[in-house]
Amino acid sequence: MKMKKQFLGILLSLVMVLGLMPGMGMTAYANSTYTGAEKFN
Repeated sequence: MKMKKQFLGILLSLVMVLGLMPGMGMTAYANSTYTGAEKFN
């Protein structure tokens, strides 16, 4: 039973980390494409 809970914990944590990956990629892309300086030029 303890082994099953540990396996489920590891599996759920991996799923959560992989679920966050697309969000991190989009914020990095948004940050690199717009600096905020374009509106002053």
